[in-house]
Parts: sequence; C-alpha cells; structure tokens
Amino acid sequence: MKNEVQRDLKVNVSVFKCKRAKKLIMDEMEGSFRDEFANFKAYYNELKLSNPGSDVCMEVSQEDLEHGRRIFKRMYVYFNASKVGWKEGYQPLIGVDRTFLKGKTRGILLTAMGVDGNDSLYPLGLGLIEKENTHHWSCTLKPIHKW
Repeated sequence: MKNEVQRDLKVNVSVFKCKRAKKLIMDEMEGSFRDEFANFKAYYNELKLSNPGSDVCMEVSQEDLEHGRRIFKRMYVYFNASKVGWKEGYQPLIGVDRTFLKGKTRGILLTAMGVDGNDSLYPLGLGLIEKENTHHWSCTLKPIHKW
C-alpha cells in the first residue's frame, strides 16, 4: 500500500500511517461492530412483530445495564413457520451443531435442525451465545420442548 501511495500520489508516508488509514476506511465501509450490536434490539422487535408465534429471546448483560451500557450476551430465534411446518411432517429427530465466530465479534452460533417428511434437513432455529456450556445449550433448545 505504501508503494502504491508513493507511486500514484507522489507522497512519502510511513507503513504505520498506511495501516491506520486502512483501518479507518474499513471501519467506515463496514460500520462499527458496536453499532451493529446496538441494532440487535431493533432486530429483536422486528422479529417479534413480523413473525407472530415465533420464539425469540434476547439477553443483555444486567451488570453493564447498571453502568449505562448495553452489552449483548445471547439470543435465540425459532420462527413460527419452521415450527408449524416441522409439526406437519416431522420425524422425531433433532440435530444440533455449533460453529465458532471469529474476528472482532467472537461467539458461537448454535443451530437446531430437524428432518422433514422428505428426509431433508429442516431448519428449526438458531442461537447466538458468548460461550458454550450446558446452560446455554438448554436455554437455546428450551422452545423445542414446548412444541
């Protein structure tokens, strides 16, 4: 990047300045991940309004709320359409899996899948948590027990 700036703009800059400029540009293009987490409440409200009967739960850190900050902890979503469709032609088999999220926003994405009447995978729901343990798995899968 430094060589391109020197060649194209005929300006001598340090590698440090190039890295700092690149970070500012990337933050501007992608938006701040803190801003994205601030939008989770709006996303939660929209899910509840546009998908009646869906099981949606979001949890923020209570300790941080006392200090005036909203820190996301976990969320799960089970759409009513998936629930109804699975009940219509389900097989009593549920698979669960997880994948680790990397980058600035670390966490774990949990998924619950069923098998439909055509022996195809059928998405039931997903959860987003900060760390994996028995409590988080049970909270994420609790809505299925109610079905």
